[in-house]
Amino acid sequence: MRRFMMICLAGWCLAAVLPAAATTNVVAMSLPEFIRVATARASRAGFLDDDIIEAELSLNNAKARYFPHLTVAPEGRYYFDGNNFAYDLRADLGEHLLEIPQNIVNKRVAKFQVISAEFKRERKVVQYGATVARAFIELLRLQADVALNTRRASLAAQNWERWRNVVSDEPEAVKKKGEAEKNSGRAVAVQHELTAVRDEMCRQLARMAGIPTGTELEPVPPADYRMPTLELQTCLKWAMRHRSDLQAARREIDMLTQAVKLARLDRLPKPRLSLGYTSSDWNSSADSTQTANSEGFFLALSLEMQIWDGGEISGRVRAIEAKRRGSESGLDMLEARVSQEVLKAYADLRQAVLSVDVEREKTAPSDEARKAEVQRGNGTLGEMEYQARMFTGAEHDTEVARKNLACYECEIVLTEAIQATTEQLHAGLKENSDAPTTP
Repeated sequence: MRRFMMICLAGWCLAAVLPAAATTNVVAMSLPEFIRVATARASRAGFLDDDIIEAELSLNNAKARYFPHLTVAPEGRYYFDGNNFAYDLRADLGEHLLEIPQNIVNKRVAKFQVISAEFKRERKVVQYGATVARAFIELLRLQADVALNTRRASLAAQNWERWRNVVSDEPEAVKKKGEAEKNSGRAVAVQHELTAVRDEMCRQLARMAGIPTGTELEPVPPADYRMPTLELQTCLKWAMRHRSDLQAARREIDMLTQAVKLARLDRLPKPRLSLGYTSSDWNSSADSTQTANSEGFFLALSLEMQIWDGGEISGRVRAIEAKRRGSESGLDMLEARVSQEVLKAYADLRQAVLSVDVEREKTAPSDEARKAEVQRGNGTLGEMEYQARMFTGAEHDTEVARKNLACYECEIVLTEAIQATTEQLHAGLKENSDAPTTP
């Protein structure tokens, strides 16, 4: 009986431990790894491919103009004068089959549209990568705040425990006791709120990275940031050459140039090719006994010429030319905006690096913490005072961590602005780099 009870107790303990172990699976990810996994998952999902799908369909339609489009048109006719019936069966091979110049230019327009869509998709990937990177950095920042507030809550709880058993009617003592209780309760409430937000953000980012349910994401804090050796002009030149939205805008101008040519080609005669079978009966004179019959297969080549269109083609050409001029002006404005983005991102990064360097040079909090350790060991410093000094050191460490994360965040903004990877950025933006331009 005793052995049976021991087995049951062991089984109960194992059942209690296994679910907890199943929910404590942790996947540690660094910032570059998370960006790579999240962007790859988004690319596989295909929700960044809308422009490419539409452009490729347009290209397929342009290619279809080179092939016959068979259209069958049966026709029957009844002649009242001769009491005769005739019929035709005509098969049209398509209105675009012989429009060779138009087909060539139309296909060229569609190709430029596909190239532009590919550049737009590449820019979407870059922006998505920057978005998930900022979210990951925000999670790291929140994690540092949770750790600091944990120490704050512990310190407030210790202070409240010290004042809880104090019995005094002195107004000052009553006031401090109330403040200690209030501060302890507030610290615990803030801790619960920060922890809940942190856990929810972990779950959201885990879904973005494709981490299975029941597995926690553990963000790995980055190393101390070091400013890459870069000149502003190098960043500006790189952005002008590699920004996908600039490339897409240039290809759209090329596409509109070809669209103008295509619109002008509408003035050319349009050849048509058809074949069929006809049967025609009619009276050749007033004498109904004299008739002539004609029937058989035929091949017809016609030429459709537009004599007057009321200015439709000219208006369409002028509209496309105006759109092209607008695109050229838009490209100039986009280049100016890109320059401003790069300039601001570069300045923000340098300022962030300067700020974290200044914070790291502050040695007073670390010195006070070491001094508190010595005094506590000698027994000359109380526990509450020791915890207060250690908390001051933790505040300084958290501030350094936050400013270090600000440097990485500014770097993400810069890589998005110039469209380069962090590896390319720290390599000095060498043009012979074969690395992709997705941060």
